[in-house]
Amino acid sequence: MSDSEDTDASGVTEWPPTPVTKEWLENILIIHHGDGSIISVDDFEVNPGCTAGESVLSDILAVTIDYTLGDNKKHLNVIVKLLPQDPFNRFFVTEAQFDLREIKFYTQ
Repeated sequence: MSDSEDTDASGVTEWPPTPVTKEWLENILIIHHGDGSIISVDDFEVNPGCTAGESVLSDILAVTIDYTLGDNKKHLNVIVKLLPQDPFNRFFVTEAQFDLREIKFYTQ
């Protein structure tokens, strides 16, 4: 388990606060659907995207989104991959540019 994950007395993993917000999701959905899209996130839920210890060099979240696109109700499940919360792992990933290499791999 990385330092970015904590467990309580019951052994349940407690994740730190995430940067996933209603506004952030709306911006991502506008990019996905195209500029000028009228998007309103009605509800969203953030959960761990993998079991503790499976993802050492990133924090992976599963996000369920209920939103409105124009007059249409939509439902979307996405995986969000973030830099690790742990300062040592974050430094390791950014110093070796693993984050930039992965972004380049998926976008080019």
